[in-house]
Amino acid sequence: MESVIADIIAASTLPDWDKEAVASAVDAAIKTWWEKDKDYEVIAVELYGERPFRYKIDLVLQDRNGLVVVDWKTKTSGKLDERWVYREKRSYQPKLYVAALSRILGRRIFPVRYEVRGVTIGESPQVAMIPMLLTHEDALTAVRNLASINRQRKALGKRYPWTRNPSGCECFGPMYACEFGAFCWERGAVVPEGTDGNAPLSHTSANEFLRCPERYRLMRVLGKIEDEEGPHVAGIVFHRAMEVLYCQKLKQEDSILLSEKRRD
Repeated sequence: MESVIADIIAASTLPDWDKEAVASAVDAAIKTWWEKDKDYEVIAVELYGERPFRYKIDLVLQDRNGLVVVDWKTKTSGKLDERWVYREKRSYQPKLYVAALSRILGRRIFPVRYEVRGVTIGESPQVAMIPMLLTHEDALTAVRNLASINRQRKALGKRYPWTRNPSGCECFGPMYACEFGAFCWERGAVVPEGTDGNAPLSHTSANEFLRCPERYRLMRVLGKIEDEEGPHVAGIVFHRAMEVLYCQKLKQEDSILLSEKRRD
């Protein structure tokens, strides 16, 4: 198995120093959680779906006390500090994911244990885990919030440009300015036509819409989908390595893989 993971990392187009950093992050994650996870049955790995919203759940485990949903979070800069914990605890993503699971397995799964497992990708990886216990009401609250965002999106209709939010242009700082600024603020710029075609919202795309509706529309129209970071980003390579590791455990247990849609 170690050789398979090494091959995945080696086959990526990451620079050599990033490959080493990803390998260190995978090793740190395995040392921290693999032995504990051997006590669980693997129910699903990389669970995809689009109803009632688009989602991808990294890992679903189970023991006699019920389900444990695992979400791998990688950071290529910064620390897993209090701000990171604050942001993750207030995210709707965990609640949306357990809502998606309850649609497949029923309300009986609640309460659901949820673990945000953070790993920094660097020379000396930091690991941290945020445990949550999520209820049916938590899931309903998140679904209602996403439905509200969806109604706002539909209200904009087929006319364009959509609402422009100047505060979203550099909300992540001047180093990460919006790549579509020329369409919005340069005199005489030709604005690309079209809307998103009511594409299913995910937690990530909903956040992009709230940041700036017009930026979200342009990302969809121009094919720069915000949920797809590319096959060779360090975090994606890390996720692929963990997927292979837990898929192997799934096959060994001869468990049933839950899935509405599986991507090869």
